[in-house]
Amino acid sequence: MADWLGSGLQSRVHRFDSGRRLLRIHGLPPGGSDSLRFALEALTLFPVDPPPASWRRLALAALALTVFDIFAAVLVLGIFAALLPRFDPLWLRSMIVAAAYVLTNACALIAAYQIAFSGRKASLEAVGLGPLRKVPSTVVIYIVALVILTPIGVAITRAIGLDHGTTSIDTDNRPLRYRMVIAILAVLVAPWIEEVAMRGLLLGAIWSRYGFWAGAVASGLAWASIHLTPSVLIIFTVEGVLLAWVRRRTGSILPGVGLHGAQNTLATAISGGGLAPIPVAGLLLATLVTAQRYTRTIPA
Repeated sequence: MADWLGSGLQSRVHRFDSGRRLLRIHGLPPGGSDSLRFALEALTLFPVDPPPASWRRLALAALALTVFDIFAAVLVLGIFAALLPRFDPLWLRSMIVAAAYVLTNACALIAAYQIAFSGRKASLEAVGLGPLRKVPSTVVIYIVALVILTPIGVAITRAIGLDHGTTSIDTDNRPLRYRMVIAILAVLVAPWIEEVAMRGLLLGAIWSRYGFWAGAVASGLAWASIHLTPSVLIIFTVEGVLLAWVRRRTGSILPGVGLHGAQNTLATAISGGGLAPIPVAGLLLATLVTAQRYTRTIPA
C-alpha cells in the first residue's frame, strides 16, 4: 500500500510539472482561471493507475464465490426446481433447471470478479488465467503423482478413522435426464467454480502474501473441507496441492479445470452415470478452448 501511495504521489508530481510546462509552452501565466482550467485538463491526460487487488480482496472473492455456488444450488436445484411445473417432455424440464444452474453460477463468477477488482487494477493472471506453458509434461507428472499419492492418502485416512462418507452421487438406475443434470453439475460447473475459487482466487491471495506452498496447502485444505466428507479430507488436500502446482507450472488454472473435469467425468460415469458425462465433458472442453482464446486477446 505504501509503495502504491509513493508511486501515486510521484505520478501526481510528474503530472503537475507537466502541466506547468504546458502552461509555459502556451504562454499562459501561472495564475488565473484559464491557467487553472488548462492545468486541470493537462492533469487529466495522465490518470493514475488503480492499485492491484490486495490479497484480502482476492480471498474475500474466493469466499464469496463459494457461498454464491451454495446459494445457487439452494435457489435453483431446490426452490426453482420445486416451483417449476411438471410438463412433458420431462427431459426438457430437467435441462431448463440445469441451464438455470449454469447461468446462475456464471453470474456468480462475474460477481466474484467484481468483488476482487472493483476499484482495483483488473488482472486475469491474478486469478490464474495467464499464458499457458508446459502443459503436456505437467499433465503427465500430475497423473503419475496422483496415482502414487492417492493410495498413501487412503491408507492414512483409514489409519486415523476418517474413512466414512462419500462425495459420489449414486445415479445407478436413474432416468437419463437425472444423470445428465448430475453430469452438468459435476463435470461442467464444479470444475470451473472450484478451480477459480480455490486455485485461482484463494491460492493467488495466500501465495502473494505468504508464499506458494502456504497457499497450496491452505487452498487444498479449504477445498477438501467444503466437501464436508471426512473420507476425502486428506486425499482432496493432496490433490489440491497438486492442482496448485499445476497452476504454478503452467501459468494458468485452465489445465487444472480440465483435469478436475476429467476426474469428475470418470467418477460420475462409474457411479451410475454411464455415458451421460461424455457430452458434458465435450462442453467443458469447448469452454476451456474458448477461455484460452479469449485470454490470449487480453494485453499483458
